[in-house]
Amino acid sequence: MESERAPFLWKEKKGVDAFIKKFNIQDPAVEKLAVIVRAADTDCLNLSPQASGLLAITLGLSENLKDDHVMLAQGLGKGR
Repeated sequence: MESERAPFLWKEKKGVDAFIKKFNIQDPAVEKLAVIVRAADTDCLNLSPQASGLLAITLGLSENLKDDHVMLAQGLGKGR
């Protein structure tokens, strides 16, 4: 999962990378998704054209739903 453009992002496993490592996920689709999530999570939006959209969505959600548990329930369709 090393990136030539930003290798410093992978030195310490956090967020999506920790999840992938913990569950030993080896799926090319998940790796592509991880680049988007990682880019949005680290404000390195140049790594993925989709990252700015994901960041906007997450910032909007966190502005409207202050409680992470409520946000998760909404996302899972359990908070209606």
